[in-house]
Amino acid sequence: MTKVTIFGKQYNDDSPNLYDKEVQIESDVIVSAVILGFSMTRFYQQQHCQFDIEHPNASDVGSPEKEDKIIQDWHKFETVLSAMSAALDRYCEGSGDWLKDGQSPKGAEGELITGRSGGHRQNPTERESPLTYSKAAMLNNAERNKDSVYSGRGAYTGLVDNPEKADNNLYPTMRVEVNKTERPWPGKHDEYWGLIAPTGNEQINLDPNPAKGMGPMPQNTPRDVKVGYMHGMCTAITHCEQQGPWCTPYEMATGLQTTKMASCFPCTTYMYSSGYVPSSIHLGRGESWVPPRSGQRLEVNRYSNSQPVEPLNTNCDENICGNLSESWHRSIYHLLVLGSEIICNARASEFFETVHINRAYELSEQLEKYSSKEQSATLDINTQGGAFFLDALSVHDSELNRLQRTLEPACKTYEFMERYVFRTKENVPSKENAPPKEANHD
Repeated sequence: MTKVTIFGKQYNDDSPNLYDKEVQIESDVIVSAVILGFSMTRFYQQQHCQFDIEHPNASDVGSPEKEDKIIQDWHKFETVLSAMSAALDRYCEGSGDWLKDGQSPKGAEGELITGRSGGHRQNPTERESPLTYSKAAMLNNAERNKDSVYSGRGAYTGLVDNPEKADNNLYPTMRVEVNKTERPWPGKHDEYWGLIAPTGNEQINLDPNPAKGMGPMPQNTPRDVKVGYMHGMCTAITHCEQQGPWCTPYEMATGLQTTKMASCFPCTTYMYSSGYVPSSIHLGRGESWVPPRSGQRLEVNRYSNSQPVEPLNTNCDENICGNLSESWHRSIYHLLVLGSEIICNARASEFFETVHINRAYELSEQLEKYSSKEQSATLDINTQGGAFFLDALSVHDSELNRLQRTLEPACKTYEFMERYVFRTKENVPSKENAPPKEANHD
């Protein structure tokens, strides 16, 4: 059986390792290009650009193993952002210093992430909204009804603060069938491709217990269905657009397994293209993320006594979702173009893996298929501009890991400097007194 990569390369079954490696590299380059393009756009627009690491929890304190992991994660985060900063600055002087690092607010069940309308130039710490009567009523309603929605790993529930007329709906993370127009790659296999399936617990997302999973697939769902996930914040944004410009979208940490109070990067791109800026952004996972749309979910009403149980609905307005989706696709297309230019920039080549640079050139060639000026254009920017990004997000990993692999030469340099050189703003090693290279023991 022949398999294809995101860029359309064909591999036979006799080379599975080569195929998996190629898919990983392509997905790394695509996601890294969007992140780099996003960061450079913030510099061009003179808008704050900050990525945050998760605030440690009280349960992590006092455990040597957990504390050691926190330190390791922090060093990795700082190393990758330093590498990003260097690559951005080489492309456009001054843009590297524009990229900032931070820490997300302390997380706990019931805490909120804010989508601030028009908050592009606000400092991230200023984007949270004050407690008002309508916001308090929204939170009370969510607390009373939270047991009816998914509360497992990565459970964030979308909420809408409408001071004019209360919106008592909860908008949880939803499992949906992917629109193959906007995510055309068939995937690496035909067994629920895109389903969140952590190693060692591959069936947890199908668990009927809402504290673990989203329940079984609807009856007669084909095994080769392509799976995606609509996140609560993005769904809440569509309802804010529907209800009025005075509304504010939120995402609430739901359950005990969700403590990261920051928007994932895929959500962040949708929030920016829709005009609602997140109070914090992380570079963790956005597994099989897709933009909101109307239609049925790949979930059933687990509380129904009727047989067969009908699938749940996303309850999103088709026209509003369509308009916001088109804006998002156009935005991602332009971020991909800019990001691939940054990776292919000869002056920054020392910071990127050679194979990733080569794939960035291939990505640039693929993006030419969207050119509206050419009669040979085969893809539509308005409905498929983000297709490569969605394809890459179905290859599950954290965005930080993808950046680390793409920027591996730069990351290794900064790791070396961190281990062996005492660095301050006044004491950065010059080329003349740079530390010796590590011995090659290969």
